[in-house]
Amino acid sequence: MEFNANLRKAWSQDDDGTWHMTMPDGWNQGRSVFGGLTTAAAAGLGLRVINPERRLRTFQAQLLRPATPGPIQGTATITREGRNVTFLRASLTQNDKAVINLDMVFVKERDSTVHVEPEPVWEGPDPETLPEMPYIEGITPQMTQHIAFRWVTQNYPFMGQPQKRLAGYFKLRVPTGDEEGIIGLLDAWPTPTLSMVRKPTPSSTVTWTAHLRQIPKDLSNGWCAFEYETVFAQNGFHTIIGRLHAPDGTLIASTEQLVGVFD
Repeated sequence: MEFNANLRKAWSQDDDGTWHMTMPDGWNQGRSVFGGLTTAAAAGLGLRVINPERRLRTFQAQLLRPATPGPIQGTATITREGRNVTFLRASLTQNDKAVINLDMVFVKERDSTVHVEPEPVWEGPDPETLPEMPYIEGITPQMTQHIAFRWVTQNYPFMGQPQKRLAGYFKLRVPTGDEEGIIGLLDAWPTPTLSMVRKPTPSSTVTWTAHLRQIPKDLSNGWCAFEYETVFAQNGFHTIIGRLHAPDGTLIASTEQLVGVFD
């Protein structure tokens, strides 16, 4: 499998306009297919129908129920198209039940007199000097076998540590790039607050918003940098924000999730 524009080619369309693809085995995260893959698949469907002159700038995902390996169906609907902005919703269903609604905003980029540079990437050690998180079958999620993680903050999940922030380097072990690859990378790291609990604890993303600054064609080589911080957590729901940087330090995207933690 490739986490790039080739993912959108997995969709095929029936005569009635319904789209179909198959969610792969080996990418589970708990009882669900990796949410980054489900969301990337929905985005890929939207990218199949959008005017290619418009760029995905932001999305908001509602993850309604777990997706499982196997056939999945989708629809993509342009809800409004203006001179500079297009709104598009992709919805995926499985076994006649809604899995995800993905609301995307595509823009026509233009010249502007206002330009604000993002904050530079945080400073960390050479990722080649850091230990890599091992994949342990039956203990770590299936999807982590496809991702090389090098933790900087060392606050691993379920260690009972007080930090609300995590940072590290990582890369997928499959070809990565385009909008689909960015989405997969944005969802790869665990919720930072899972390091605060002392035993394996289920968690699930409820809503997810991301803003894409750049869309590199290839992120397969080199270590991307990621940082996650908890804004606040209470009553079982945690708000977390993160930033994804390319291997050269360029900010690619920012992300915010509402996560349910069932401790």
